[in-house]
Amino acid sequence: MRDNIRARMRHISAAIFALALALAGACSLALLPFLFRRREMAYARAKNGACLGPVPVKTGTHLLHTRELEMRDNIRARMRHISAAIFALALAGACSLALLPSETRIALAQGFPFVSPFTSVQPQNTTDFSNPPISFQAQGVTNVSTGTAVPQTVPIGSVAYGSFGNATTYISGQVFLMNIFVPFDMTVTNINVLNGGTVGTNACIVVLYNSAGTVLRTSALAGATTAGANAFQTYALTSSIAVQGPGRYFVGIQCNGATDNVRTVAASTFAGLVTQSNAGVFATIPAITPPTTFTANVGPIVYLN
Repeated sequence: MRDNIRARMRHISAAIFALALALAGACSLALLPFLFRRREMAYARAKNGACLGPVPVKTGTHLLHTRELEMRDNIRARMRHISAAIFALALAGACSLALLPSETRIALAQGFPFVSPFTSVQPQNTTDFSNPPISFQAQGVTNVSTGTAVPQTVPIGSVAYGSFGNATTYISGQVFLMNIFVPFDMTVTNINVLNGGTVGTNACIVVLYNSAGTVLRTSALAGATTAGANAFQTYALTSSIAVQGPGRYFVGIQCNGATDNVRTVAASTFAGLVTQSNAGVFATIPAITPPTTFTANVGPIVYLN
C-alpha cells in the first residue's frame, strides 16, 4: 500500500509538472500576436510619420490606400502568428508528455487508481494509449480468496449443488472449459470444481488459461481422484500465480476416464458465457483457441481462490 501511494504521488507530481509546462508554453505563445502587433504599429508610425489620412499608392492601374495595405499585411501576419503558435503549442505538449514515465502516461489515458501492469500473465498491447494494460486492486476486501469476492464461472449459491446445472459425464482426455472473469488483481492457488453425483473413480487435472488461450498453471499432471458427490473439490495448482484484473481467463478440467461426472452450465440459464469441449490425451494440456460461442453442458461450474 505504501509503495502504491508513493508511486501514485510520483505520477501525479509528474503529470502536474508536465501540464504546468504545457500551460506556461501556451500562455507565452498567446502573447506573440500582441507583441508582434505592437512592433508593426511602431514601424508604421515611424514610416508614415504623423500622417493618419489616406495616402494614395499606385499599384498598376489601381489606387490603394495605406490603411487598406496595412489591413492586408496585418491579416497575413496574424495568420502566420496563429499558425506558428498552434504548431509550437502542439510541440510543447508532445515534449511534455514525452518526459512523463510510461506508467504516468497510462494513468493519464485511463485515470487513477492503478498499479503496474502484469507483463507475464495476460498478453500486452504494443502501445500505451490504444488499450493500456491497467489493473486494479480490490478495495475493502482483506481476503479475496473467500466470500463473495471470489471469481466464479457462474453465480454460486442460489440453487442447491445437487440441482445446479447439469451432471455431465467425463470423456477420457476431453477438456471441458469455460470463461471466468477476474475483477481485480489476485493470487490464484486453487481451482474448485463442482462434482456431480458420481465420483471416486476417475483422476482429473484442472488448468488455468489467459485470455489468449495460453496455459498459465495446471494442477499435478498425475491427476487427483474425484471426491465429494455434488460438492466442490479443491484442486491445488502446481504453484500459485498472481493474475491481473479486471480480465477474462478460462478454466478447464480433464479426466482419465468416463465414469464420474461434473456439474456444468445448462442451456438457457446464464448470459455472456462461452464454453468449449476439446478432445485430447490425459496429462497433455495444450494451448487453446479461445471459444466464442456457448455450448450447453460442457462448461464446468468453478470458482478460484
